[in-house]
Amino acid sequence: MRSHYPPIGFALFACLVISGCATTPLSKARHQFEQGKPEAAIATLENEGAHSKRSALLFLMNKGLIFHSLGDYKSSAQELRQAAELMDSQDYISLSQQTTTLLINDWAADYKGEYSERLWVHTYQMMNYLLLGQYDSAAVEARQSINVIKKHPHPLKSTWFTQALMGLSFESTGKINDAYIVYKKLAENMPNPAAIARPLSLIAQQLGFSKDERRYTALIPNKLKGLEPTKQGELILFFANGFLPQKTSGEIYAPPDIRISFPRYEDSYPSSPSFQVQVDSEETPFTIVATNLATVAKASLDARGKAIFAKHAARLGVKQSLVHHLKKDNEAAAELLNLLFFLLENADTRGWDTLPKNLAMLRIPLAPGTHDIVIKTRNTSHLSNKILISDLAIQARQRIYKKIRH
Repeated sequence: MRSHYPPIGFALFACLVISGCATTPLSKARHQFEQGKPEAAIATLENEGAHSKRSALLFLMNKGLIFHSLGDYKSSAQELRQAAELMDSQDYISLSQQTTTLLINDWAADYKGEYSERLWVHTYQMMNYLLLGQYDSAAVEARQSINVIKKHPHPLKSTWFTQALMGLSFESTGKINDAYIVYKKLAENMPNPAAIARPLSLIAQQLGFSKDERRYTALIPNKLKGLEPTKQGELILFFANGFLPQKTSGEIYAPPDIRISFPRYEDSYPSSPSFQVQVDSEETPFTIVATNLATVAKASLDARGKAIFAKHAARLGVKQSLVHHLKKDNEAAAELLNLLFFLLENADTRGWDTLPKNLAMLRIPLAPGTHDIVIKTRNTSHLSNKILISDLAIQARQRIYKKIRH
């Protein structure tokens, strides 16, 4: 009879793990946020977060983003700072968690964040600090972003918004050499370098790089060429829209009893909204740098593909070995354990689900004075929206930051 106890005990333990993996609070908070109830979403996360150690990172990231959407940038920065610290401490998996994931599935381990999510933490921190006027802190986050991109250059190569934000963070704190390096590299890699030609040309002039100044001045859109930067103010608008698709589970079956379950993002059309800007009822030129987060998230997850399937192979070997050894003593118990292993093979579909699908940075030059600004957007379904910023007062050489989550 003693040979029956290990599989039964393991089954009970596994059921406890599975029940602890439920993402109900996170799903509920996302739904509340989607329904325009951010305060309720925060309450859900705060009430449940203390009881979800394995998903603690997700509670912090989601709270940070929702606070940001509410305009509470200090609270957002605090939550995301904790998230960054937690990610740094999670750069290893404890031996006990490693063993548990080999017996059950990846839900049993602490969620560590995708490569892209690690970058988005610093992205939102840069926005927080720029909106708070804490430019030195934004520059610190820009350096952290550089480190993340250096570690994972391929899946994060198209993070144009974040890279432009890095340059802006350095630029805002007077670190024009750092800003120039970031902007120049971005101009070399992004599809439309004209979007950052204006700051590049200005910084090249300040640094005495006359050849580069001429080169980038030639790329400035014609409608912006006649504007003198020293006589203009500038509105920087951070625009977020939509929601990042949730991870789903992909399944591979090999008869008679092998099952492989892996996380994936469904392919989606990389659509971004179009913009039109009016200042005091007159159409106004601007530049835009945008990133489709869904595309980056998929590339980031795909980059982990080899590691995910290597883990599956190791887990399959461990499970088959345990079943084989148990079968010598108790065939019925071995069959039960094999069935349990089959059922437990569930993909880890946790993710930062409150992220937007698109992030865009609009740089809008403005003459000194007080202005009424209308931002018109249109998505691929031809649905239009109008956002009004009234009585915006600005001075020459002043830079004002605003954010919109739509």
